[in-house]
Amino acid sequence: MLLYLLMVILLCVREGKLQECKYDVLRNQTATGCIHITTNDELRKQINDTLSPYGNITWIINKLFLTHCNMLNLAVDELRFLSQLKEILIVDSNIRTLYFGNSDEAVDDNGMYVRPNKAVNNFHII
Repeated sequence: MLLYLLMVILLCVREGKLQECKYDVLRNQTATGCIHITTNDELRKQINDTLSPYGNITWIINKLFLTHCNMLNLAVDELRFLSQLKEILIVDSNIRTLYFGNSDEAVDDNGMYVRPNKAVNNFHII
């Protein structure tokens, strides 16, 4: 039983940091924010888990905040379930490469930029 509890804790908390997303239905219904995310799968799961108590509202999210995330890459195409996503704000994060559907359309850590997917209009890296 103790081993099971430790496994659950390790799955929920990596490097002592809780990966989570937040949605404030009263302040800004069209935005969600995530913190300490490390993989694309984790990002998708956390967003879905955060929004699911409000029903199927992924279609109203047009802005995504990523804060203190440490990801090897961010595959924007994997966020297509957020059908109205227009803007991603990346703050105090380490994301080596942004992918837009295929490896020919990317922004890497050397500043190389090739046209983004039409679904996302704005990236703000702060």
